Amino acid sequence: MDRFIEISLSYPVIIFSFVLCVAVIYWVVAIFGIADVESHNVDADGAFDGLGGLLMKAGLDGVPLTIAFTLVSLFAWLTIYLADIYLLGHIAPGIMLVVAGIVASVVATVAGMFVAGFLLKPMRPLFKKIGAPTAKSIIGHIATVRSGSVTDNDGVAILEDGGASMILNVRTMNGATFLRGDRVALLEYQAEKNCYIVIGEDDFNR
Repeated sequence: MDRFIEISLSYPVIIFSFVLCVAVIYWVVAIFGIADVESHNVDADGAFDGLGGLLMKAGLDGVPLTIAFTLVSLFAWLTIYLADIYLLGHIAPGIMLVVAGIVASVVATVAGMFVAGFLLKPMRPLFKKIGAPTAKSIIGHIATVRSGSVTDNDGVAILEDGGASMILNVRTMNGATFLRGDRVALLEYQAEKNCYIVIGEDDFNR
């Protein structure tokens, strides 16, 4: 037990331990009804330039962010914990440990995303049954761009519709471009590309 605590509080595991504790506390609070599980989401406002595309590739698009955040935190923590046992714990304190810790943290985070995405993939129908919006039901709703930009080739937006906040793969048409923070309307869903065609909110309301 002492060894477990020692590793959990060591660099860089302590960072992931803190994040995991935040996730656990959130769910404990949610169980007692103080927090609304579906209306809260991880604030990824500044992280969606490259991270949004990575979340998509990991299979976390369409997953409630609270659930995705919790599972990514758990598996990232497990990865970095094992990395400390078999690698980081054998490196003497100093610049090498700092660099190795940074690299291991990135690897652990990415690994956590893909493991969470793999496990959550078969559960997507369940999310729909418990109230997550379907592609058809959210057409015409307003989302907020969270990637650096949205073009006809790439883009990420978040929809907050009173239920679970959803990460959506979005594209523009006619060469239009939107930037982070812009509000866009979901005009059409293209199942073959798993993305939504969007236009500006002002154009949609005309």
